[in-house]
Amino acid sequence: MKVYVINLIKNVKRLELIDKRLTELSVGYERIEAVYGKTVPVAEKRANSSWFWWWCIKGYPMRDGEYGCAMSHLNVYRKMVAENVPVSCVLEDDAIPRIVLPKLLDLLEKVIDPNKPQVALISNHREKDPQGEFELKAVNSP
Repeated sequence: MKVYVINLIKNVKRLELIDKRLTELSVGYERIEAVYGKTVPVAEKRANSSWFWWWCIKGYPMRDGEYGCAMSHLNVYRKMVAENVPVSCVLEDDAIPRIVLPKLLDLLEKVIDPNKPQVALISNHREKDPQGEFELKAVNSP
């Protein structure tokens, strides 16, 4: 499975940390340069996103970091489409890949239908998870 790591060019230490961990797990990846929201002109942000929708849903204006994160992920998806990559894993550079990641990627490749738009959220954001277990939630797109 193709693995992408989203990383701001200025965050060298973060890239070094995730690179070390993925290398230890024998997981290859491609770095995708993140969009730095603070440097994007307001007119471009408004042309590429729905600030009104965001305000209505969230109750506050879209922050630079939120814009940059959304556009960074969108750039990965555009790359996947352009290169005909049917299934991938997208990590941000502050992710902490667990030892189960390679097995999980193998499992996902077997259960995800590449012809059906799907997102699988892999999370271990529970309080103190000593076993390194994970939650897997698949969301089928309409």
